[in-house]
Amino acid sequence: MKTISLMLSTTPSASPFAVVTGASLGLGKSIACELAERGYSLLLVSLPGEGLPALCNEISQQFGVSAIPFETNITNSTELTELLNTINTNYRVEILVNNAGIGVSGGFEGTDSEKIIGLLRLNIEALVLITHGLIPNLKRQSKSYILNISSMAAYSPIGYKTVYPASKAFVYSFSRGLNAELREFGIQVTVANLGPMRTNAAVIERINGHNALIRSTVKEPAEVAKICIRRLFRGRKVIMINYLSYLFLKFTPSSIRIPMLTKHAKKECLSDVLTIKGLQETL
Repeated sequence: MKTISLMLSTTPSASPFAVVTGASLGLGKSIACELAERGYSLLLVSLPGEGLPALCNEISQQFGVSAIPFETNITNSTELTELLNTINTNYRVEILVNNAGIGVSGGFEGTDSEKIIGLLRLNIEALVLITHGLIPNLKRQSKSYILNISSMAAYSPIGYKTVYPASKAFVYSFSRGLNAELREFGIQVTVANLGPMRTNAAVIERINGHNALIRSTVKEPAEVAKICIRRLFRGRKVIMINYLSYLFLKFTPSSIRIPMLTKHAKKECLSDVLTIKGLQETL
């Protein structure tokens, strides 16, 4: 593990920290800034080469809190174990935000198996193991929080995105069960079911291809971060960012909903293939 730490000691830090995974970009970055604005020191985790040390310096200067970068591949068991040992030895953790995750689109049979394994390791395995490894630390605080980032996709199977919604359904179920188990220890587990966000240029381009109704449900990462953290501290166990999407998923019969979502996902995959082909032809 390539770890950059500004504040290591032989005894745990006196002030509590918030751990945020997938913190270098998008929602993770916005959540980190939201927590820093509220006065929390941060332990931020992302892959190497994503500008995390510079982001930590920026956050420290802007908000006056400690922000410590850990450039770590959390799907690597050796690096993950080293990360957990470093955190538990040197820091008190009050908040854990499991934000890191990826999606894989395309026909299931034609999808590279390594991509599927990578998704399962990040969206499920790493989330579970980080949570498991930090629970003893979280228990040492009088009140602590776990925020797991899921998706509206957790509420429906979708063809051409078969593994992603299944992974998010796991995150939702895991979070609800874990909250029932840990609440007697003062640990609140909250799951946030997100909809579309403008996180990068590719996502924005895809969003712009939708109709006006779908575009109206899209949020900015900073807005979603504020909603999530505010509701986390208000004690919400489930956070719904987009109620219109939730109502559609809840009340539309599966015989209509699943084919509709699958048709849309298939169209997105075809559009992505054509875009890549066009780029290749111009090179």
